[in-house]
Parts: sequence; structure tokens; C-alpha cells
Amino acid sequence: PFYFNQDLEETAQEVDYYEEIRASLKMSYEYIERFKEAGCYDNTVFIVLSDHGYNSEPVGELADIWNPTDRQHGMLFIKGLNEHHDTLQYSNAPIHHGDLPEAYVKLLDGAESGDVFSVKEGDARERRFMLHTGIERDHFYEYIQTGEAGDMETMKPTGREYESVDGQVAGPPPQ
Repeated sequence: PFYFNQDLEETAQEVDYYEEIRASLKMSYEYIERFKEAGCYDNTVFIVLSDHGYNSEPVGELADIWNPTDRQHGMLFIKGLNEHHDTLQYSNAPIHHGDLPEAYVKLLDGAESGDVFSVKEGDARERRFMLHTGIERDHFYEYIQTGEAGDMETMKPTGREYESVDGQVAGPPPQ
């Protein structure tokens, strides 16, 4: 909501996006610290997933509707059971939300975070992205992303559009 600073204090004025990110990370940190204090951190799986990234500046051919840059590039943090690292581990594997159910099962079976996705960094694959504008939140445009999430050159429109009807997305079936 852009009303919390990095110390998780509610503010009277909206804060900028980066301050809100710091607040979200602080909230996640404090939550995880409570598990450590309770002695159950090791035997807990953590998954922190953002709904999307954010960038409000128009870009290229999409400037007339909305800028999807980083809106298709959400954050995902995973810690498996008894998993420990000295530093944060990064991956740019081209995963998709459809990969998450299998990852959940693997995590519950004891896999570490680096082993829960069959697709790995450097692999190529298509991922579907549904873009909505900031104005028309009930109208979606389908794109296929083939490169890294932040690479707008590899995000191409399919020509399919979807409408939200009574809160449900309706449109042509995926091909």
C-alpha cells in the first residue's frame, strides 16, 4: 500500500516503491526471525513470492497501455528443510508459476531450494505472461516470454486478449 517505511512504521504520506520494498523485506526478515527464536527454523520450509514486480514508466511499443518491465519479474525466495547457506543463493532459471506445485511437493519431500525446479539457469523455454493495464484491470493481453524475465526484446504478444467477467477471466482457450 506504500504507507510503511523500512522500519515497518505506518506513514501519513505515501512512500516510494523502494522504501516499500525495504518494508516488505524487513517484514519477511522479522517473520523468519520468530521461527528461529522458537527453534523451528530448520524444520520449516519458507516460500516468499511476490505477485509481480513494478515499474510505472512507459516503455517502447507498450507505452500507450502500460509498462510491463519488471511486472513479469517477481521475487521468489525459497528455503528448504534443514537448508543452510553462508550467502544468499541466486538463480535466473526461467521458471513459471505453473512450476510451483511440483516445487511445493519436492520441498515437502525434503529437497533443497536449488533442486525444486527441473528447469535450470541458462535453459530456454517459453513462459506465458498476462498483461493488464493500470487503467483496464479487467482486460488482459497475452504475451510469450522466451528470454530472461527482464528482457523486453524477448516478450512477444500472442494477439490473444481476455476479459474479466464477474471476477473470472474469460477468453479463448490457450493454444
